[in-house]
Amino acid sequence: MNAGGPMRQLSLLISIATSCAFPALAQPTFTPLVGPSCTGTYVYPIPHLSTEADAATTRYTTVLIIADLNPTTAASIQACAYNGGTYIGGTSFTLPINNRIYATDPPTPGTPAPGTRPIALASLFNLIQLPTNSAFPAVLTSNVPLEIEYGFVGPTNRLFAFAHPALAGTVLGLAHIGSLPGLYPGFLIVSNPNNSAVTYNLTFYNDDGTVVVQLGSLSLAAFQRQRFDLSSITDSSGNMISLRSYYSARINSTAGGPIGAVSFIVTPLGDVDINSMSAIVP
Repeated sequence: MNAGGPMRQLSLLISIATSCAFPALAQPTFTPLVGPSCTGTYVYPIPHLSTEADAATTRYTTVLIIADLNPTTAASIQACAYNGGTYIGGTSFTLPINNRIYATDPPTPGTPAPGTRPIALASLFNLIQLPTNSAFPAVLTSNVPLEIEYGFVGPTNRLFAFAHPALAGTVLGLAHIGSLPGLYPGFLIVSNPNNSAVTYNLTFYNDDGTVVVQLGSLSLAAFQRQRFDLSSITDSSGNMISLRSYYSARINSTAGGPIGAVSFIVTPLGDVDINSMSAIVP
């Protein structure tokens, strides 16, 4: 084919049209937040971000991706991070329509892939460095619904797990939760995005709606998270919450405001199934 023929001209025209229609956009400007709370119409608790190593002393890359796919409205976003109930940093920024933030820790090295602009996750919270070897919660808020994914990426043939955080709610639900010690350990992490304590209960149900076990009058301080090892939760007969029982779960926040929660099930290969509890009632 002639390199200077119609196909080359068509390719050039497409290239010019594309560059004109989709100009490169600068990275959003992150404005430091005084804190301690993030405020907005839509509240997304993220109960578990981590800089911890796994049992094999492998440090996973923590990833948080935020996209504004609203067809008409730019997103006004606030991002806050906490450690041990203390506000450690946050920012506010505007994300134009069809734009996204791709944040990682450790920061993505080398030249980014075409069309991407990764940032350091610490900068999203106005931090030089995230808490070392720690698990901590964060909160994102916005004026419009966001598409958010977060998770952990390991070396080749290791962990690759992502989840969608759910909106905060006074009633949260999960269709399937459980644990199988030594094979499929299961965990539940609840986080409080409010600047005051919340009281809540956690209930597991059989398929017919009967209660398997209920943990009531639980309290969680402002901006704290609470981790449950599901193998330690048993019914009235001493049977633990098991993957083989196919239980569903519900959290009711009875005082203090809406909360968030996420479950983790770890496979024998070290992969992780992450499921956020859906907001049944805002």
